Amino acid sequence: MGDEDGRIKKKYEGDTGYTIRKESKVKYKLPEVVTIVLLAMLANADEWKLIEDFAYANEEFLRKHLELANGLPSRDTIQRVMSIINPKEMQGIQKAWNEIMNNEEGEKLKKILNIDGKTMRGTASAKKKALHIVSAYSHEDGVSFGQTVVDDKENEIVAIPDLLDEISIKDTVVTIDAMGCRTEIAKKIIDKEADYVLALKGNQGNLHKDVVDYFDDLEFRQKIKESGNYHKTIEKAHGQIETREYYQTEDIDWLYDKKRWKSLKSIGMVETATEKDGVKTKETR
Repeated sequence: MGDEDGRIKKKYEGDTGYTIRKESKVKYKLPEVVTIVLLAMLANADEWKLIEDFAYANEEFLRKHLELANGLPSRDTIQRVMSIINPKEMQGIQKAWNEIMNNEEGEKLKKILNIDGKTMRGTASAKKKALHIVSAYSHEDGVSFGQTVVDDKENEIVAIPDLLDEISIKDTVVTIDAMGCRTEIAKKIIDKEADYVLALKGNQGNLHKDVVDYFDDLEFRQKIKESGNYHKTIEKAHGQIETREYYQTEDIDWLYDKKRWKSLKSIGMVETATEKDGVKTKETR
């Protein structure tokens, strides 16, 4: 980004001119900042503070590959630098990573993939909305298999199929929240030789009601326990007791909507009971 007279031009979106900065005052090289951000994003850091924290936590590793003559950039510096870069350029680099994951190296990473959308804090301005990032992430390894940027949370519905097209998901289990609980997404996952676990909420109308009614039946719950498809955990932490009960069944031939969901094999429920300071709460998913 340096020009012949030793100056660096930085163009901000929406501006008509340039902010001129003398090269002597530039402390951090653009490739170094971009590298730090990309590595942090692959570790699922989606806020400027988290990206800064990632850099400091991995400084020894970063210095093996980056000069970092003036130390690590602050979150403010990172945010300023990234504000001048077109998100599509970052997606292009991310796509190159996806291609690596699609070859033999990618075959070594057969994991549970969580597809989730998050808002990038600090990216909103008076002229534009905050950016939303939809990512495919393996919590077990801390590896991001792919990401795409959307300009509105509602567009996550469109972004999920596109993201699935860009990455290799063969032999993985893909988990998505209720936003992605759609028949066409389930079909795409199966067609790409993977399995799915989708969160079911009221947006699926009759299907949600039928599953809720099923698990509300204590007789059916008892049958699930007897079949061995039941698990219970109790955790004590931060002054509270959390009890979770997991139910899963393949008894779904009765399910009217089954034929609409490609390769649907089972339904499940998690019931979480929390007690803190004598107050009890319960959540069902």
